Amino acid sequence: MEMLLRKYIFAPERRLNRLRYIQYAIVYGLVMAIIAGILGFVAGLISGSENGFLVRTVAFVTSFVWFAGYASLMIQRLHDLNRPTWWIVGAIIPVVNFVLSIYLLVVPGTHGYNRYGPDPLR
Repeated sequence: MEMLLRKYIFAPERRLNRLRYIQYAIVYGLVMAIIAGILGFVAGLISGSENGFLVRTVAFVTSFVWFAGYASLMIQRLHDLNRPTWWIVGAIIPVVNFVLSIYLLVVPGTHGYNRYGPDPLR
């Protein structure tokens, strides 16, 4: 599992085409949702009806891990479009996030070699 995450998710130096981007984002999102649900359930059982600090902490940590992985996927997709990594800042601005997400899903990547490496389709 660690090798899988390091090779496909947390590998911002790679380029990622549209289809793989969608596939990885869906699978990663589902896996993280399942993990977050299980951890949240267990934290809820452990903390009982107290103030819920443990549940909030688990939610924060899983949200941070989810965002870090998704940001890595976005960076890989930006590299396929020959765009700089700093464009990821748009992911934290609500309207820009929406536009950036559509851009990453719709625009085809750079054909052939670009400054971030070879074409992932070749």
